[in-house]
Amino acid sequence: MNVLVMPNVDKKHAVECVCAVARRLRDLGAQAALDSRYQQSIPPDVPVRYGDFEDLLRGCDCVIAIGGDGTILHSTKHAAVLAKPVLGINLGRLGFMAGLEYNELDLLGRLLTREATADRRMMLEIIHRTQTKTTCYLALNDAVVSKGSLSRIIDLDVLCCGKTVGSYRADGIIVSTPTGSTAYALSAGGPMIEPSLDSIAMTPICPHSLVARTVIFSGDKTLQIRPRFDGPEDDREIFITIDGEQAIPLGPNDELTIQKSQVSATLLNLNGREFYEIINQKFLGRSYAISQNQEVDRS
Repeated sequence: MNVLVMPNVDKKHAVECVCAVARRLRDLGAQAALDSRYQQSIPPDVPVRYGDFEDLLRGCDCVIAIGGDGTILHSTKHAAVLAKPVLGINLGRLGFMAGLEYNELDLLGRLLTREATADRRMMLEIIHRTQTKTTCYLALNDAVVSKGSLSRIIDLDVLCCGKTVGSYRADGIIVSTPTGSTAYALSAGGPMIEPSLDSIAMTPICPHSLVARTVIFSGDKTLQIRPRFDGPEDDREIFITIDGEQAIPLGPNDELTIQKSQVSATLLNLNGREFYEIINQKFLGRSYAISQNQEVDRS
């Protein structure tokens, strides 16, 4: 088995974890590979094959992402395009997307014995149309339409399959997958959605309304979002941000189409914890510990 390791080497213990994973894979008869740009960060005696990232990704059987949820998210989006499954090893504070904790590396053998649980995750396709071009993006968590640096409310029209859902005055709107329901959307008051479902959730951010709440659409629906500017001299900045990584400015007459992507992600789970068990451990347990002034496990 060929395994591409995608680490965030800026995380504490990341290099140590890469070394441990590479040696464990070697002992199991598998081969770890890394992008050549990490060669200076990894000790020379570690059993790793280096090469071009795109070549390694195409040739691997699966990906191991080492870091926090951001690292796992970024790695999974690359892997999903080529239908490669991803195992996340958590080095962050939450690690909600991880299928293994750093102290559980002895379970790596399940990767080769096919004991891993493979969870398919729906992704979003975001189509940005301007007067001159059309650009497509993929999101695993969410697409966020929001204001720029000035503290101004923005106006957005939302349609579903061409029918008006509503006009919103708010700081913005989050359109999320079930995977992304436990990310920014949760902080904005949205519900947790079981990740095995195919659905699209739209959550207003600080809406100027007493009744605006999250709306959940079935996965076969298509949303359109149109920013409204008061006139040609309106200097408000409006952006769409994809998975917290790419920020694209929106202009007058731009339109966004958001729908379920034909590309889906696969996350591997080696420790057997289910969605609701993870919620209790990562969210409810942490909140209880904080309320009791107890030390919180940040592994």
